[in-house]
Amino acid sequence: MQKVKIETITPVHVGSGNVLRFGSDFVQNRLGIAGGGRPVVGIIDPAKIFSIIGEKNVDKWVSAIERGESTKVFLSHFGKACMVDSYSRRLLEIRSGSVLPTDTLREQLHDAFGRPYLPGSSIKGAIRTAVLSETFEMRNGYMDPNSYNDMEKALFGRNPYEDVFRFMRVGDAYFDNFGENTVLLRMQSINITKRKLWDTTKTQLVEAIAEDSASEFSFDLVSDRINKSGNILPCLDSVQSLFKAINMHTSTLLKSEQDVWQDFASERMQGAEMVNDYLDYVQVLLDKVASCKDGHSCILRIGYASGWRFITGAWTELYDDDAFEKIIMKSRPHNKDRYSEYIFPKTRRVKDDGNLLGFVKLTIAQ
Repeated sequence: MQKVKIETITPVHVGSGNVLRFGSDFVQNRLGIAGGGRPVVGIIDPAKIFSIIGEKNVDKWVSAIERGESTKVFLSHFGKACMVDSYSRRLLEIRSGSVLPTDTLREQLHDAFGRPYLPGSSIKGAIRTAVLSETFEMRNGYMDPNSYNDMEKALFGRNPYEDVFRFMRVGDAYFDNFGENTVLLRMQSINITKRKLWDTTKTQLVEAIAEDSASEFSFDLVSDRINKSGNILPCLDSVQSLFKAINMHTSTLLKSEQDVWQDFASERMQGAEMVNDYLDYVQVLLDKVASCKDGHSCILRIGYASGWRFITGAWTELYDDDAFEKIIMKSRPHNKDRYSEYIFPKTRRVKDDGNLLGFVKLTIAQ
């Protein structure tokens, strides 16, 4: 097993599955003079609240939640000691705007010690998508679009016992929590519609591991076992070959994003200026990809806000228009009925400044 360094180029979110509610699960506040008065959100810790209010007041707290009263307001009756950091599991810096009483918050995954982390399964899944897409493109999209669901089986193995990725082991990446390195972001959408390009009507709060955070995870690729299995996948011959394939895949996706949005950015539609900001961020990421050389490092896309193109690797777009239409109808049967005004795929979730989530740099540790 060797170590791979992982650095977040942009914020990254892999969810715990918990969607938190304003008032009962998290509250907004400002830290005091020592904190510069900066706005923060506190993720409520029930154990800490219990220690403040005591067992005799638990029923009152439950009643307050049921009638929609904020925990912050409820605790104000228990003295000045009830500052937001005294009853919170952690504090999140608010990177954009304010928090609304109607907001919910997608929580980042943490371990039992409170450390945010990226599961090895998520990292491996992102690698698998990159390999799938690059392998498909290398073979010139020979698969029948009517059986595209079976493509992975044809390339990687018919079942988990034959799948070549059983010879790849990826550990979890734990990030130090002492610096409070998760942040709160408000996500918006870029949509290609007949009226506008930028959609601010369906925003969403997301907790994410901040950019410029670093960690390590264990990684093992048993290439000789893969070769003996009979699957011809040159990108799995070595870690260096794999990293080159990942980098090529990320570069292809980002360049494709530029092609998709470039024409719309020049049109006189609502949100065109924000799309230009988005394209600037895409170019910054492409420059990061270009700086990774010789297979010792690569840029990988992982986690929330992938959208159709990033989460699938966009390999289906290598088919001609008729075949691609068949794939759309299989994956979303009611696409024409419900989303006729949108060009498929319709949505890209981004930060409210136009930046993407989920890009990390992997480097072979020396």
